[in-house]
Amino acid sequence: MRFVMGNSEFGIFTDTGIVTKQMEDILPKLKGVLLESNHDIDMLINGRYPAYLKQWILSDLGHLSNIHASEFIQEKGNNLSLVLLGHLSGNNNTPHIARKTFETLVRRKIEYDVCSRDRASGKWMI
Repeated sequence: MRFVMGNSEFGIFTDTGIVTKQMEDILPKLKGVLLESNHDIDMLINGRYPAYLKQWILSDLGHLSNIHASEFIQEKGNNLSLVLLGHLSGNNNTPHIARKTFETLVRRKIEYDVCSRDRASGKWMI
């Protein structure tokens, strides 16, 4: 989903399973994005979910991991001024791990935040 507000554009990418060609084409045009950063791969693999569910989450129909989300921002998000990481799993991720992964893989200064699963998030300007 993409929103246009004057000269700014904001996108929401969640439940995509993979980074799609459409996402790659749109991200460079955006000033802000809410991007799924659903799981830490190690937590998921070693967690309590049954094998079939782990396989689905890791598949092209599942969810983006912290690594995939952060690599996507690093590679294609040069024009972004704001990144919101969202749709974090309550069982296979933590805000701390999502932040650490983002800070490790995104090697430029950019405003970002991790959206809460259970309360309203803050206000941001793009």
